[in-house]
Amino acid sequence: MSSVPVSLADAVTEHLNATNYGMEFYAERVYLPEYSPPENVDIAVNVAPREMTAEIVGRGTRMRREYPVQIGLMCKYGDVDLCDRLMEVAEAISEDVKDFVVANSDVERARPVAMEWNPAYAPQQMRERKLFVSVIEVTYLIQK
Repeated sequence: MSSVPVSLADAVTEHLNATNYGMEFYAERVYLPEYSPPENVDIAVNVAPREMTAEIVGRGTRMRREYPVQIGLMCKYGDVDLCDRLMEVAEAISEDVKDFVVANSDVERARPVAMEWNPAYAPQQMRERKLFVSVIEVTYLIQK
């Protein structure tokens, strides 16, 4: 049994790896989203759990918990065609994960309630490290 944030990130990672977005990649779950140039692959995809928020609802009898999961896509900046393809993949992922409901033994049906996509997440990384990064964050709701 895993913690809820890890279970959600694992489920999103498995979903990304099982779905064809028009470009091959292998998503990896990490704890800390660090963005560095991918080695031996065109693009790298990291999935990380983020900070959970909770709100008491229903006269204090239930909790509304929101668990963000961050998806970072990276490629070496300089190859414009590769960056264009990465943007297309990031857009396809953002459209897909906004509808991806997680239901497994560790998570009792988490549904997406928010999604943000920052197409060019780190302009400084682009200038200094020649690294193109696009970040998607999907927030899942669990009510107990």
